[in-house]
Amino acid sequence: MAPGAVASMVAAPGAVRPEEGPVKKRRRAADEENRANKCTDFGAQKSQTVACPHCRKKSVWKDAEYQEGLVTTCPYVECGKTYQAIACPHCRLKNVWKDADYLQGLVTRCPNAECGKAYQTINCPHCRKINIWKNADYKEGLKTECTYSDCGREFQTVNCPHCRRLNVWKDADYKSGAVNVCAYEECGKAFQTMSCPHCWNINVWKDADYEQGLVTTCPYAGCGKSYQALDCPHCQRINVRKTADYGQGLIYTCAYEDCAKTYQTIGCPHCQRINVRTQADYEQGLVYKCAHAECEGTYQTIGCPHCQTVNVRKKADCHKGFIYGCANAKCKQKFQTIGCPHCRKINIWKDADYKEGLIHSCAYDECGKEFQTITCPHCERVNIWKDGFYSQGVAISCPYAECGEAFQAVNCPRCQVLNIWKDANYQQGLVYTCVDDDCKQKFKTVEGRVLTVN
Repeated sequence: MAPGAVASMVAAPGAVRPEEGPVKKRRRAADEENRANKCTDFGAQKSQTVACPHCRKKSVWKDAEYQEGLVTTCPYVECGKTYQAIACPHCRLKNVWKDADYLQGLVTRCPNAECGKAYQTINCPHCRKINIWKNADYKEGLKTECTYSDCGREFQTVNCPHCRRLNVWKDADYKSGAVNVCAYEECGKAFQTMSCPHCWNINVWKDADYEQGLVTTCPYAGCGKSYQALDCPHCQRINVRKTADYGQGLIYTCAYEDCAKTYQTIGCPHCQRINVRTQADYEQGLVYKCAHAECEGTYQTIGCPHCQTVNVRKKADCHKGFIYGCANAKCKQKFQTIGCPHCRKINIWKDADYKEGLIHSCAYDECGKEFQTITCPHCERVNIWKDGFYSQGVAISCPYAECGEAFQAVNCPRCQVLNIWKDANYQQGLVYTCVDDDCKQKFKTVEGRVLTVN
């Protein structure tokens, strides 16, 4: 799980596009039930009456404009105390908060022993009328539409994880994943939230330490699935990946239709953070430095030629001709790579049959130039011949200053496997046996030519 994620008692915001979700508008008490809060069996009231829980005196709203759920002040001078009241949508019993400490958005349970059912309510920030979720299935952070036909406007809400009070985005412009500061002055603490795209429950980072791009595991016991979220580098809006595949070097298209631009991401193998390329021009095999200042580690990636899985090389050694096993457990096939010294692009040998010492042509049409490589047997670094080529059997001094050791090499004339003399003691004219166990061909060199010996 990403650091700090906690399961909230309340439900959740969006995924792929955060305003979308399975409960976008409701599953709440029907409009008739909302209207019933202001009605009796005898039809719509011309006035409303509510008894103050402190002094028990009745307050009358002649215009029937009392709004359930809002803080009400008793109009009697000798009282003047505040309270809140809501009719339970199940049993219709008035639920009263004598200290006016009812917290909108949280799950409330009716105190009536014969009922005891849960529900949620939020007063619309536009018309101030109470919206009721009879099944207590309100989803925080999602765009919600007021159920009243004379309003119908959208809004978003999130309960602060510190003080638990409702923060409201009247214009429905809440941004999932962004750092938000509680709107209440006596709290004012920062937090972050993200909706799990699998179960739609809200994941909360109470310390506002959520980091975009990291793989997050939903903390709800009934879910526990992973996902990733990242702002589009073009429009800065959150894109959520249910498959948590942001680290694989793939090209993505922003989920928002008014953007729909492409970008590319890769996970740094050192710090695990996501590196984003707005031009979607990431090229496999090139050495990249992590964009995060506190890391700046270098890495390379290679797409497996068998299954296309992106393999990330923490040591950035794809240019050296090493044989790699695919990181995908379902593949694990071997392949070999070498960097062309002319164009710097990675050439791949799908069957891991690259032969050092031989002259190779770059596989890219726009290059096609020749090169030759031999790995020094002393320091194990690649010696590259970009222009003038190595003559077989001639003593080589490793060009790396901290090495400089001499060695000799000859490609077997039968199997092409490179035979190396680490001590540079190979002699022309003498007969040698190929080191490859499947070959064992005898050979010698005469005037620079390698000949088989029967």
